[in-house]
Amino acid sequence: GTTSFTRLGVILKTRGEDDAAKRILTDGSAVEDRLNQTLDSRKEATELEKFYSEIIHNENAANAEAAGGNYTKAEELVLKNAHMMEEKLASYKGSTEYAELRGHFLPGITGWYSRAANNAIAAGKYDRAEAQCMASLAAFEELGGQLRLMGSTDIQGEIFWTYFHLSEIANAQNSIFAWRDYLKKARGVLEEILEQSGERKWADFLGR
Repeated sequence: GTTSFTRLGVILKTRGEDDAAKRILTDGSAVEDRLNQTLDSRKEATELEKFYSEIIHNENAANAEAAGGNYTKAEELVLKNAHMMEEKLASYKGSTEYAELRGHFLPGITGWYSRAANNAIAAGKYDRAEAQCMASLAAFEELGGQLRLMGSTDIQGEIFWTYFHLSEIANAQNSIFAWRDYLKKARGVLEEILEQSGERKWADFLGR
């Protein structure tokens, strides 16, 4: 849930709504601080807990960079998380834990690539953003690519953001047909989220 704070903050900042962006990013940082405090309070951390602690550290640092307008550095930190998860998952291949970790890590990888695209868009680097969106969709397809079978709005939300970012890229490149297609796909994901959860927290982003 903390990732949405950053995305909304970046979008508001790029629209010139600095005060609102600052409030959103501050709220997100407060949530992440509480997560860090929870991890730090444990006397002994397992290997995976240390791994997740580094993931959260990178996320905190990325949020700080994005808040300061350094979107390229924020993108690098978020991509580091995606690559860390890919490498960690690969290291468990063939083990009894692999199937369970795959189910946990692939949604995360999907999300980190989508967040990297978010920062690349804010930096005006549309080619990089598009490549990262495609990496996000590839991780989703590896997970199964069936939204209704996921049983959680988390992965659906990441795919919604990925298609929404692709629509932003197409709009910036004046590709009207691609813009409409990606926005239609984003809307379809949103409809599934609404049908399953009844939540409408992302609906405003499709009122274009």
